[in-house]
Amino acid sequence: LVRFMREGEHRDEAMIALGSLGARQYGPEIASYTKHEWWHIRLAAAEALARLGEKGHAQAIAPLLQDESLDVRRTAFDALARLGARDCIGAIRERLQDSSAEVRGRAVRTLSRLDARECRDDIAALLHDDGPVEIDKGHVVESRVSDFAREALKAWGVPPP
Repeated sequence: LVRFMREGEHRDEAMIALGSLGARQYGPEIASYTKHEWWHIRLAAAEALARLGEKGHAQAIAPLLQDESLDVRRTAFDALARLGARDCIGAIRERLQDSSAEVRGRAVRTLSRLDARECRDDIAALLHDDGPVEIDKGHVVESRVSDFAREALKAWGVPPP
C-alpha cells in the first residue's frame, strides 16, 4: 500500500486503505497530499486522515475548506466533524459567509456536529437562507441552509425567532 501511495496510479485508494488500517505512522506523509495538484488526491488525503482519527491532522485538512473542488470541501467538512476538530471552528465559521449555499450548509452541519454553540448567532443569521444543499446518503436529498440552521439551533435548545 505504501508503495502504491508513493508511486501514483492508485495513490488515492492506497491512502484511504492506510487510513482504514490505522497506519498512523504514515499520517504526516498522507497530510502532505492535501496540497497535491489533483483534487481527487486532496480528497483522498482528507478522507484517509479522518479515518486515522488523530485530531492533530485537522490543521492539514482545514485549508481544504476553501478548495476549488466542491467535493474536496464536502470531504473536508465531514473529516473535521469526524475528528471532533473544535480547534478548527474559526475556519469553519468563516465558511458560513461563503458564496456557495452548499458550503454554507455544510458549515452549519459541521458546527452543529462539533457542538459549536458559540456560533449560534452566526447560524441564526442563516435562518432565512434558502440556498440549496445536496446531501448524499445513498441517494441525493436536497435541503436548504435554513433547514440545517433551524436543526442546529433546535438541538441546542435555542427557541426559534
